[in-house]
Amino acid sequence: MSDFKIIGNPNPVVGVLEIYAVSDFFEKVPSSTFSEENNFSYNPVSWEVYVLELGKWRKTKENDKRGNKVSYTFLEKSLTRNGIRILARKGDKVAQLDIKPLSAKPKIDHIELLDKNGAKINGHLSYGQTVKARIFCLNMEKRRVSVTMWEDDVKGAGHNKANEKNFIEILSGIVKFGKANVDFLLKPSFAKIAERGGHEKDKIHEFYVTAEYNDGKIASNNINVNALETPVAPYKGKTTPQQSVKNKPAEQKPRNDSQKPTAPKAVKGKINAVHITDTAGHQIKGVFKEKQIKVCINSTGLTGKEVRLKLYDEDLVSHDLLFTDNFTIKSDLHTVTVPLDTIPRSLGGSNWAEGNEQELFAEIEVLQTHDFIKSVVVDVDATVFKQDPVEVTNKVLKVDVEDKKEKKQESKGKCYCNRDITVDELSKMVKNIRDNTFYDGKTITFFHSDKLFYLYSNVPKSDRTFEKFAEAINKAFKKYEITTCARKIHFLANMYVETMYFTATREGKGTSGFRYDPYRGRGFQHLTWEDNYKKYKKETGIDIISNYEKVADDLNISADTGAWYWKKTGINEYADKDSIFDTSRLINYPGATKSSSINGYKDREIAWRELKKIFKFPFDCVSKKSINITSDNCPKCKVSHYDLTDKVEWQTQFDSKWGGIDAQNVACKKTCDDILNKQGLTSTSPTNKFQTALENSNHTLLVINTEESKRGIKYLDLQLKEGNPVQVGVDHALNYKGGKLNEGTTDHFVVIIGKSCENGKVYYRFYDVGTRNKSKGTSSDNRLYLDTSNYSLKGKTAYTNHIYTVTQIRNNKKG
Repeated sequence: MSDFKIIGNPNPVVGVLEIYAVSDFFEKVPSSTFSEENNFSYNPVSWEVYVLELGKWRKTKENDKRGNKVSYTFLEKSLTRNGIRILARKGDKVAQLDIKPLSAKPKIDHIELLDKNGAKINGHLSYGQTVKARIFCLNMEKRRVSVTMWEDDVKGAGHNKANEKNFIEILSGIVKFGKANVDFLLKPSFAKIAERGGHEKDKIHEFYVTAEYNDGKIASNNINVNALETPVAPYKGKTTPQQSVKNKPAEQKPRNDSQKPTAPKAVKGKINAVHITDTAGHQIKGVFKEKQIKVCINSTGLTGKEVRLKLYDEDLVSHDLLFTDNFTIKSDLHTVTVPLDTIPRSLGGSNWAEGNEQELFAEIEVLQTHDFIKSVVVDVDATVFKQDPVEVTNKVLKVDVEDKKEKKQESKGKCYCNRDITVDELSKMVKNIRDNTFYDGKTITFFHSDKLFYLYSNVPKSDRTFEKFAEAINKAFKKYEITTCARKIHFLANMYVETMYFTATREGKGTSGFRYDPYRGRGFQHLTWEDNYKKYKKETGIDIISNYEKVADDLNISADTGAWYWKKTGINEYADKDSIFDTSRLINYPGATKSSSINGYKDREIAWRELKKIFKFPFDCVSKKSINITSDNCPKCKVSHYDLTDKVEWQTQFDSKWGGIDAQNVACKKTCDDILNKQGLTSTSPTNKFQTALENSNHTLLVINTEESKRGIKYLDLQLKEGNPVQVGVDHALNYKGGKLNEGTTDHFVVIIGKSCENGKVYYRFYDVGTRNKSKGTSSDNRLYLDTSNYSLKGKTAYTNHIYTVTQIRNNKKG
């Protein structure tokens, strides 16, 4: 066996520099000082890094090094890799080391300031251009990072308190794959802040940003911005700043035109901060249980200016708008009282998904400049909100929208019931939904702009307009009783996905390839299968059998077939109950029992939420009193209970299929995987999870991540509602001694199979695979109780009385 081996840590912590060498180097030069360009008198070692993709190893280009010793720092993205391998070559000798990085403690590693395209900034910038702050984070996935821009008047690197008088603005971003991107527009108004110190004789202004987490503040490098006497980049358009002003004398009109975007300088002030407090102005701590909140707006120079306040419930998918109001700022410290007991509970989502609290934040926007700022999130007890004005029942009732009182109300135009959707309204709906759905990190608007129905079919160009779209859909809505806000919302939300974001009335290119060809999906709800084409022809007299392409090419028939199928299938009934799962299921896959089986379900749900905000549903809906919902909420804990014990079969890890007793002793994860496999599910990788708790570095304390736990609890409830068990990791003893996982905390895995309460205290029931005794493994006493002070899950197992605390919640995916 060769003695040529790589010496180094196979489980590096993300963000920590690690040194790697080969075994014979230590033997020959034990006293050499580390340097990546160290002594090359010996035959140097070549280093390469490979990543596993689609079952094959791919060599990375940026990680090649030479030297007897080298260093590597693995970043957050490395946690998502299927495999990482370091290769060392020396002559004809080759050694390899497989790397499995570990999550780090949550922290901000460093910040880079880039141009708007994410490229390195070369030279000076101009006002009107955009700077992208890229914040590199460790173990902070899906967390929000606040980033503050400052003008620098102090010598030296880093943030200096003396610069705090030069505050510019604060924005925020969400961490994805270890990075958060926040774009700052260099507004001409920033120049006044830079110039008031009187130290900018060289006509160059310096800016930098800071990001904060856990009381630590990290500063970026500086960027140089030309003072306003130099050319100002335009706010909009593809013309570069140089083109807009190149070779133009100062007195010529084109130069003035290029500076038009600076017109909003009329508003000289800015919003400094916004806070949500109690009515006495005190900071909210814990869960707020009063009926009113106060929104405090700290601004400078905005007195007399109009702003818009929006109050949101923070959500995993799309924030829910609860309240909006426009008003005029009367002083630098302006307060607004919001009565929560007038806001319907349902605007924040259904009880089963949100739990007993709403996570509220406020957003203030200056209407003239569109500058905006958000508050931090506060927890509010859901019971303070107004109970929804509906009759709660467990039976499905019909919707009566024809009563005289409602007809009188509809004439006021307060909602979308029993009236046409205007061209302008429809255009705004499409833009709003496209702006809030994403592909490959970019909005759908980025790909399709305002184009309609231009892919795959032969819709006449003259019909690819919002005027024609509105005409066709309003006609179909009237004909097939899609007349209430709820029905229109659900129809449009499903149509959005069926027509590929309102771009395709035909399912794909070509004439073959689908098992149901030539009767592939066409129209506003993609009518599919020959039998449905024949039924439509029989009921309407329109021949779409001999000429099936007219369903895609004629927008009137596209709309008519979609609305016909909608009514024929009885989908209105489920729209009346506001069940996006059921309306999506009946359009896409009637036999679905969980949302993961439905094509594009996430985007359907986003479109549904965004349309509800636009429609202000059910708050402004004149038909809301006639809509009935179902409720299975427990009267004690006010949330839904779930029990999957009849559906999910328990297993023990002590099974010979895993091998001998040594293999069985560590087979808890494999056994939990097998339980999920039998439900058509698989558990995601160790990096795709909710990391709800971690032991500290000394393994003397378990630290709960409250925000991550909240997200994990919401996910648990969503999965249980769909009938899916969920695998979770638990910690039952400190001083973890394992090494198989990507964090040094989890001791064991169990499967959540239910949710209930004990005198109002919510708990989650689990199967424990760590025993041979079925009665103990499936005991109803296997409970993890929800602690609402930090959203941890903690409880005993029946077979050892060990106290389990949930440390990670694994995502499910369809097997």
